[in-house]
Amino acid sequence: RERPEDIPLLAQHFHEEAGRRLKRAVKAIAPESIQALIHYPWPGNVRELENVIERAVIVSKEEVLTALERFADAGEARGIEADRLGFDAL
Repeated sequence: RERPEDIPLLAQHFHEEAGRRLKRAVKAIAPESIQALIHYPWPGNVRELENVIERAVIVSKEEVLTALERFADAGEARGIEADRLGFDAL
């Protein structure tokens, strides 16, 4: 959130790490997805970015990750629901 210029390198690191750990053949993140990640407000910290990338790697059937913003929006929706229910986190 404070250093959006770091997002492409962090996203690349997280996707490579998740791919290795989960034994998934994800080779890259689509440029438009990187741009979406850069422009996303990131209400959480860097772990939120890592979780978004990991969820995308898990569900991806392609070698290039696309539409990553849907995973960021899903995480934000869970946080809103947790706030509504009075939980710190789900």
